[in-house]
Amino acid sequence: MPISTPKEDAPPKIDCQNAITLIPNSSCSYISGTTINATQSQPPATSGFCIASPNNAYDVWYKFTATCTNHHVKVQGASDFAAVVNIEDAACGNNIACDWVAIGDLVDISISCTIGNAYYIRVYNNYSSSIWATGTNFNICVTPSCTSND
Repeated sequence: MPISTPKEDAPPKIDCQNAITLIPNSSCSYISGTTINATQSQPPATSGFCIASPNNAYDVWYKFTATCTNHHVKVQGASDFAAVVNIEDAACGNNIACDWVAIGDLVDISISCTIGNAYYIRVYNNYSSSIWATGTNFNICVTPSCTSND
């Protein structure tokens, strides 16, 4: 049986060097994401809470610039997407946080940041047994969690 091919209008491959820029917003303004046409840029994450990652990690990348010392990265999986979220300190850099959830659930990772530094977010499906497996859609946002010292 032939492997299904991506739709002709599928987005281009999004790797760590070409990450999509997210703008942190105090209210979670989700943007939609997809792993259609994704390839594996790195092996599946095996640290932190990502020890249960799949054999394949057909991933897409996002980045944001820290606007305060703490941010939340939120990824909402669809009814057929179990999000694995890996946050790195540079493009294809060092893992600083990783988590995953069951199909359709929300990943919410809080990370300490250095204001002005860029952080990279890798997203893939925990159930990605083939390149275009069921489960390609998710939503993502970044919210700053700044405190003031009044």
